[in-house]
Amino acid sequence: MPQFFVSYSDKTKNAYYIRGEDYYHLTRVRRIKKNDIINLRDDKGALIISKVTDITGDHVEAKALSIEENNSVPIKLILCQSLIKGKKFDMVVRKTVEIGAAEIIPVVSERTVKVPGQRMTAKSDRWNRIASEASKQSMRDSIPQVGEPVLFNDLVKQKNDGIKILARPGAGNSIRNFFMENTSAVRGSNAPVYILVGPEGGFTDREIEDAEMNGWISLSFGFTEMRAETAAIVLTSIIIYEWSANI
Repeated sequence: MPQFFVSYSDKTKNAYYIRGEDYYHLTRVRRIKKNDIINLRDDKGALIISKVTDITGDHVEAKALSIEENNSVPIKLILCQSLIKGKKFDMVVRKTVEIGAAEIIPVVSERTVKVPGQRMTAKSDRWNRIASEASKQSMRDSIPQVGEPVLFNDLVKQKNDGIKILARPGAGNSIRNFFMENTSAVRGSNAPVYILVGPEGGFTDREIEDAEMNGWISLSFGFTEMRAETAAIVLTSIIIYEWSANI
């Protein structure tokens, strides 16, 4: 069974109260009963193994049986993904949250398809629902946020700490060489890692130049050119694996 997130306000002594959409899911979809065991996750990321003690018309009450310490992803990886067509972005959100991305920033670059503001608000709401569902299913200790879309130029000019990687097929350096050459920096840093992935048509030469001028490191990955949605999922996996192996 997936986990369900609860906050301090949901707790009274050692009992927790689940309401809203999670209540509906537990009672109508999962059809839980009294004495069933469910997994809860609190504000600090601790996993709470709980037993259902009561089911009312608007909430489920659960009593904590045991609490396990937070087991978080070892790095804060922020995926900056250029907008892509159809429901491909939905898949990127779902899969990268399952893998361990800490945050997802939609990016409007020169070759992305422009989306009207009203539709974009609806998309943002859907992406955050998907992130929440994926966090529950994959037992994440928190729910990554999908932010509001950011213009490419605004993103690359932000003065952020951490390692900033621009995914670019044909770049002179590779992710493998980068980690081999910067092992000490990788091990000694608690700063976030940003990975910027382009749209279907890739980044323009001007965008690449602007990013590199603002401290983004162009790196190539693998031996083939991947579709945008594939690249986002694969690169998130590679970076989390490589970083985790070096901390």
